[in-house]
Amino acid sequence: MAIKKDALLIPVAKIYFMITGYVFQMVIARLLSKSLIGMFNYVNSVVSPMNMILVQGGVQTASHFISRAKPEDIKSIKNKILKLFVSISITLFLFLQFFADKISLIITKDTQNSTYFRIAIIIVLFYSVYAVLIGVFNGQKKFKNQALFDMTYSTLKVLLVSISLFLGFKLYGLLWAWVLATAIITVLAYLLSITKKTNGENDIKYKELVKFSLPIIVSQLFFYILLNLDTWILGILSNKETVLINGGNYLTVTTLSRIPYQIVISITFIIFPFISKLSQLNDNKLIKTYIETSLRYSLLIAAPFVILISAYPSIFLKIIYGSTFVENSIYLSILVVGVLFLALFMINITIITASGSPKISMFITIIIIPIDVLLNYFLISKYYLYGAVIATSISFFMAWLLSSIYVFNVYKAFVPIKTLIRFLLIFLVFHFSFQLFKERLNIIEGLISLIVGGVFIYILFFTLFEFKKKDLDDFKSIFKKKAIKDINET
Repeated sequence: MAIKKDALLIPVAKIYFMITGYVFQMVIARLLSKSLIGMFNYVNSVVSPMNMILVQGGVQTASHFISRAKPEDIKSIKNKILKLFVSISITLFLFLQFFADKISLIITKDTQNSTYFRIAIIIVLFYSVYAVLIGVFNGQKKFKNQALFDMTYSTLKVLLVSISLFLGFKLYGLLWAWVLATAIITVLAYLLSITKKTNGENDIKYKELVKFSLPIIVSQLFFYILLNLDTWILGILSNKETVLINGGNYLTVTTLSRIPYQIVISITFIIFPFISKLSQLNDNKLIKTYIETSLRYSLLIAAPFVILISAYPSIFLKIIYGSTFVENSIYLSILVVGVLFLALFMINITIITASGSPKISMFITIIIIPIDVLLNYFLISKYYLYGAVIATSISFFMAWLLSSIYVFNVYKAFVPIKTLIRFLLIFLVFHFSFQLFKERLNIIEGLISLIVGGVFIYILFFTLFEFKKKDLDDFKSIFKKKAIKDINET
């Protein structure tokens, strides 16, 4: 039972991470100008992909090998993976420092902004170590440790950033606070991971680690390029006078639209070690159950956020960023739907990677990149922010469709069609029946409407017979005692 409780801490930690992330956004919206918010958006769009490829690559590589390892081999494997990812992070750090001026000039039209990029790039060095250590906890199914570290990190980041901004250090203070928070959590994770156990004689070679991790890193690199291409192309196609303002406006759209993604992504950390182990056992029947249950609950968990943000975008913008950003409502309403497909795509490529086929995840992502570039270039050139959200949403949908086709061909698993249809029906109900009142609501009325709306969405799911009495047992069966026992004993 302890494992089940620990596993459920991952989505709790992710929700906490998301909440603190939006507290962070509320703070910067009120203590930075729109231009500095735009500058932060561009810096974050370059540094975050580097951080996240290390997080996903480090966590998944460590989790994959640790989940299959004997207890006496864990320390040795951990040290090998740490050396590999530290080497990668140093390479990325030097590369980004060298090209910081050019990156700043291309995106922000000014090389003087390169200092912001150079500060933020320091974070990359710490993320490589932190990611591997979290992956070790994940592979050992120590979900409690993983969740607590993620929650501690998000708390540290918001706290230190808030202090620096209140003291008047502006964007420089924000970035240095982010660096400090990352350094502290990395040291703490390393200290907790120290073990006195002697190394076993494992036969895992660096070549094997590279063979598995490289496709993940490349895949994640392209995934986060896909995630930020719209921001980069918007900056490139804007003129010097409007580039930072456009960046500030678009930050509000992309950040709020990713709420469903931030929630759903927590499921990937839970299912990865289980599918990795089950694929070794060739238990496709149980894998199919994991996939379908994970996709169904991902859609149901994301549903109220997607529906409410799309129907009531102005309320979310008022609450997080203030009334000055409400003009971006139409863009947010569209993009949040596209991000739902992004979240489901992330579930799919996690499944594909965990089953031992990271190259497939990489190829699917690579295929989408040129499509996304072309769509964003032509639509942003003509429609600016409106073109960016349309192009990005289409790209996310195509990524989900391609990955779903592959998963279905291998495991005969797909998002339950009945669940998808019920979701679409409820989505239409809100858009055509409830959005008429959205512009009349102030923040307090809006909050009440969102709470009532969220409850009503699930009432509609019950009314449409989506939820049944056995649903709780179905959800628990993902981590049922027998399955976990079988996995751990094999």
